[in-house]
Amino acid sequence: MIELRPLDSHGRTRDERIDAVHHLAFSAFQDLRRIDWGDLVTLNHNILPPRGEVRAQPIDGVESLAIVRSGVIAHSGIFGPRCRAVAGEVMLVSPGRGMEHGYFNPGARPADYVELRIRADALPDRPMHRTTRFPTRARIDEAVVIASPWPEDRSALRLHGAARVHAARIKRGSEIPLRFNPGAMAYAVVLAGRVRVGDLTLGAGDGCAIRHERALTLYALDAAHVLVVETVSL
Repeated sequence: MIELRPLDSHGRTRDERIDAVHHLAFSAFQDLRRIDWGDLVTLNHNILPPRGEVRAQPIDGVESLAIVRSGVIAHSGIFGPRCRAVAGEVMLVSPGRGMEHGYFNPGARPADYVELRIRADALPDRPMHRTTRFPTRARIDEAVVIASPWPEDRSALRLHGAARVHAARIKRGSEIPLRFNPGAMAYAVVLAGRVRVGDLTLGAGDGCAIRHERALTLYALDAAHVLVVETVSL
C-alpha cells in the first residue's frame, strides 16, 4: 500500500518566528489519521527567518534528526548555540532521560531544514548530539543511510530505535531501488524535484506513506532530493 499525502493536505504553522509544514500531527495540526507512522513521530519541514526559532520544549523517548538544506540552525536547549548544523549537514539529538529541545536561526539568512522525531529505546542516560554531512553530489543516484541503529550501516548516525533514514539525490531519468525488512513501514518525502513512486507522482513537499511493501523504486522525473524513513510496523 502506497498512500499519497500531497503538500496541501499537511498541517501548517506560520508566524513571524517560523513557517512550518507538518506531515504528521504536530502542534495545532491534530488530524487523527496522521498520528505517527510506525516509530516516526514527527516530520516537519521548517523555515526559520533570521532570529526565528522553534521554542525549546521537553522531549523524552524520541530522538531528533535535523537535515539542514540551507542556512544554519543552532540548539536552543541545554546544548546551547555551539551545537549547530549548517547547510549540507545532519544533526542528531538524543535526549537521554529527558531535556529541553528546540532550534533557532543565528544566521543572517533564512534556515531551511527538515526535522524528524523517531521513537527510541534504551537511550543513553545523558543527552548527546552529533553532526555529519548530508550525501554529496559524489553519491548521486544512490540511497545513503544517514541514521540507523544497525551496525552494518557503519557511516550512519547511530539511532536508539528501530528505524533507518535513507537520503537520495537522483538525476533526472534515473531510478533507485529500495528494499525493506519484512513488516516494515516507510514514509517518503520529496525535498526537491519530482519523483514517481509506483503509480504516484510526487512533487516537492509531497509525501507518501508506505506499508506492506518489500521493495520500492524511486524514479526521478526531474533532478530530485528524497528522504525515506523505514520504521517498524504498528
